[in-house]
Amino acid sequence: MVADFNALKVGIASPKGSRITQHTSLGWRLKWRVGVPTGDDAYSLEQSVISWWRETLAAGPAYSKKDMPQWGSTETVSWDATSPTETLDYVLQLAGSLNVEFSATPSEDIHLRPALPATNRRTGRSRRGRVTSADLTLF
Repeated sequence: MVADFNALKVGIASPKGSRITQHTSLGWRLKWRVGVPTGDDAYSLEQSVISWWRETLAAGPAYSKKDMPQWGSTETVSWDATSPTETLDYVLQLAGSLNVEFSATPSEDIHLRPALPATNRRTGRSRRGRVTSADLTLF
């Protein structure tokens, strides 16, 4: 999970890829990551988090597509709806109930809200390629 002043964002990345670095270069701050063995596991957990935000917490996206032209606005939620810690607790409980093997790595500042919003803008758009690694990270 990454966060800025306004929002939390969940996503999927290869540990060897640059997706998390792309987000942090825009001002997002890494709050936690959960390593899982397959892309299916990562996708299932990501979609479950988004469903929990939308259905259980009744929280819409914190950003619009206009605010995040690169991608990912649907994967955001406001700090007012939940916290990185609460969402990580949900992911760990869900992973355990689904018998998904995982390794969780929270950041030291998981509780701290970043002081500034991310820019959410970059020059040019890199196209996401197909992830072939079996080892993926939910962030």
